[in-house]
Amino acid sequence: MQNPSQSFSWNSLIHNIIPLSSQTNVARPLQSINKTPAEKLTDLAPSSENDALSNQIKDYQKQQLPVYITVRRNMGNMYTKDTLFGYFQKYSSHPQSQMVIFEDIDSEVNFMIPKQEILAIWEPHA
Repeated sequence: MQNPSQSFSWNSLIHNIIPLSSQTNVARPLQSINKTPAEKLTDLAPSSENDALSNQIKDYQKQQLPVYITVRRNMGNMYTKDTLFGYFQKYSSHPQSQMVIFEDIDSEVNFMIPKQEILAIWEPHA
């Protein structure tokens, strides 16, 4: 009779194991960008572009005008650009507020969208 421990070697077992991280069908998170503390602070500080966007959103919310917006959204490990048609709702007047609530007319769904994800806003032509 043959000894079962002699039918294989430990090296053959170790070399046949494929680590989970090397499989191609496993979703990997996006690589984070290393930032200095000063760069992280500037991301939090409101910029003039952000203030202009806030003022534009406030105007559309007060007038209840339907608008098209193009937003960037994270879907798993991919970013998509979506165009939504609807109204801005319940916009916070707090200057540090980074979220906007948008009511989509087509699907009757309210989206909570970060301001930095809004790429464009435009009015429909009559």
